[in-house]
Formats: sequence, C-alpha cells, structure tokens
Amino acid sequence: EQATLKRLVSRRLLLDLMDDRREAYQACSDFIADHPTSRYLPCVLFLQARALDTRLDERTLLGESAQRELYTDFPHVQAEPIWTSLLTEYPDSPLAIAARSRVALLRLRRGDADGALAALAPSPPKPAAPVVQSQPSRRLLLRTRPPEATRGYEADEDLFEAQQLGELILANRDDPRYGLEPLRALVSLDPHRTGYAEQLLRLAQQYPGSLAYDNVIVRWAAAMSDRVQRAARLRACLERFPSGDAVPEVLFALADLEIQSLGAGDEARRAAGVSRLRELVARFPHSCWAPRAAERLKMLGPRPEPD
Repeated sequence: EQATLKRLVSRRLLLDLMDDRREAYQACSDFIADHPTSRYLPCVLFLQARALDTRLDERTLLGESAQRELYTDFPHVQAEPIWTSLLTEYPDSPLAIAARSRVALLRLRRGDADGALAALAPSPPKPAAPVVQSQPSRRLLLRTRPPEATRGYEADEDLFEAQQLGELILANRDDPRYGLEPLRALVSLDPHRTGYAEQLLRLAQQYPGSLAYDNVIVRWAAAMSDRVQRAARLRACLERFPSGDAVPEVLFALADLEIQSLGAGDEARRAAGVSRLRELVARFPHSCWAPRAAERLKMLGPRPEPD
C-alpha cells in the first residue's frame, strides 16, 4: 500500500510540475512575441530554458522520506534551441555563461565533441565603446542596472561546470578503441534518476579499458549514499587509478568527506583531508578542481593549537 501511495503522489507531483513548466514556457514565449527588442530578452530566454530543464529528483521522491526536490543541472533536449539562442544572440550577457555548459553538454550527448568544445570557448572580447563625456548629474540619471542583475545570478558554478566538461572532453574524446562513445554514454546518464549507479556499472562493463573508464568508476563511487562506504570506494579509486584526469575529482571529494562528514572531532582524519587538498593544488594546478581546493584551504585556515 505504501508503494502504491508513493506512486500516486509522485504521479500527481509530476503532472503538477508539467503544468507549471508549460505555463512558464508559454509566458516566456508571449513576452518574446510581444517585446522582441526588450533588453530583458536574455533573462526571459534563461527562464524559459530553465523551465524546460526543471525536473523532479527521482531519488528523493521515491526514497524513504519521499521529498519533493527539483533539479535543473541535466539540460532537457527541448531546451537546446533556447540555450543556443541565449549563447549566440547575447554572448555578452552574464547569463550566456549558464548557456555555455548546457549547450556543450547537449551537443556532446548527440556525439558532437567539436561542437561542444566550440560552445565552451569564451566569446571574443567586444570592442570597447568610445567614452562620451557628459555632466556627472546626467551620467547618474542615465545609469541603470543591467537586467541580469535582477536575477541575482552567480556565475561561479556554471564557470566551474564548463571548465570541468571541457577537461573531460579533451582527456577522453579520442579513445583509440571506442572513439567518443564511452564519453557520450557517460554524459547521457542523468544522476538524479533511480538506478544511476547500476547504469554506471553496466557502462563500465560495456567499455572496459576505455579512456573514460576511471571517470565512470569514480562517479559510481561518488553516487554511494552512505558516506563511509563512499569514502571507502573513493580511496579504492585512488589506489586503482593513481594517475589520469579523474584523480583531482577523487582527491577533492575524499578530502571533503574527511574534513566535514567524517572528520568532525577527528583531527587525524581532518589533517588527511587537508593534505589531499594540498596535493591536489600541487599536482594538478591547471585542473578546475585546483581553485576549489585552494579556496577550501583558505577557508579552513590554520588550526589553533590545543592548550
């Protein structure tokens, strides 16, 4: 009975979400049709694409707690034209940063690695407009906030995802045995769906010895919900894959567990986590994970000596 009730509730929530997405999408379409030259168009395209990307997280919805959680980090195929418009028509908008990794991921899922890398490439700088002298009071009157400022958008996470995806493509696209297929299959798996870990294992069995094999196993290890078992699997990944492009991700994930979840009150474990962060920065200074590790070390700061 409980399982049946969960299915009924999840179906109701899914139908409600689909209605909300449809209304949001149509509202954005109406705005674009009515205001084709509005300076708010980048914001509207962003909202429209995000509406299509919004989905229910199956893991929490069908879990024991049956929580309703939404996610937008696995772009929907129907949103690709909208993200592409935002990226190509408004490349100077801060919101184009969000479009960059999503367009690249959607292209890679179609098997277009070159197109994905092209989407990730930063736009050429726009020539600076000539400075027009005016009275200070007039400049203040004409000064307005950019439309994107009303969104409260923070670009850091999207910039990180774009760099991470670019590094993943460059390290794994030219597999001598399987070509692009292992990487394409890996990024096509939605980590918010039930059975994600099992899909990763099947993928590893399908493409043994591929360039992306270590990335597949690392993501399988990171998908473990139990923190102790997750840490054990990540340590095993370090032993099994001592080199390769997945090592920085393992070091950061394991350090995070040791410092926070497993390291509370355990100075030895905390010290091990700090050591891993330092190793990451020293060994992989050009990895997207190195700035994150450096920032974490800065936040941790020196530990006061006990009295």
